[in-house]
Amino acid sequence: YNCGIKKMNRGSMLKTTKSLVIGLCLFSIGVLLKKLNAPIEIDISSFRVLPIQTHFSDAMEKAVEWAPDAYLNTVDASFSASNDNDPLQLSYGFRSKKEPGKWLSVYYSNTDPIHIKISEGEFPQGSDRPLTKEIDIANLPFDSLEAIIIALENGGEDFLVDHRGSLQGSFLELEQENMALGEGEHMWHVVFSSSSANLDTLYITLDAYSGKVVETYRTNQ
Repeated sequence: YNCGIKKMNRGSMLKTTKSLVIGLCLFSIGVLLKKLNAPIEIDISSFRVLPIQTHFSDAMEKAVEWAPDAYLNTVDASFSASNDNDPLQLSYGFRSKKEPGKWLSVYYSNTDPIHIKISEGEFPQGSDRPLTKEIDIANLPFDSLEAIIIALENGGEDFLVDHRGSLQGSFLELEQENMALGEGEHMWHVVFSSSSANLDTLYITLDAYSGKVVETYRTNQ
C-alpha cells in the first residue's frame, strides 16, 4: 500500500515538473516575442550626418581653381542611424557660368578626410545645358540634420520602425527642383534606404527654405 502511494506521488511530481518546464518555456517564448514585436524608440539626436558647411570652403577653393566663376550647384551627404557603421560622405557639385557645359564634383569622407576625390566632365547637351540657381549655403535656414529631422517626422520614423532602426545607403541631396531645365526652388531630397530583401526605400522632398514637405514616395507601397 505504501509503495503504491510512493508511485502515485512520484508520478504526480513528474507531471508537475513537466508542466512547470512547459510553462516556463512558453513564458520565455512569450517574453521573447513581446520584445521582438515591441515598438522601438528612435533617438533622433543619435543620427550621424556631416553638416554641409564642413568642407565647403576647401571645396570652393578647388572649384575656383577649376573655373574662376564656379558656383555651388548641388550638395550630397550620406547619413546613418547610431547603430550603423556606414562612413559619412559629403560631396559638392559645381558649375561654371561662362562654360555651362561642364561640371565638377569634390568628394569627402569622414573615414579619410585627407584624401579628397575630384571628378569633372561635360553634360551631353554641352553648352546648351541650362544653368541652375546657385546654392547660397550661408543663407539656408536649416542644415542636413534638420532636414533629416523633418523627414523623420513625415514618414521617416515609420520607415525606421519597420526596419528596426537600421539603415543602409541612405543619403540626402540639396539641388534645384528641376536640374535639367534649371527651374524651380532648391529642394532637400531625403532618401531612407534599408538592407531588406525587397529594397524598401522612402523618398521625401522638402522645400529647402520653408521646410514644407513637397512629395513623399515609398517604393514598396
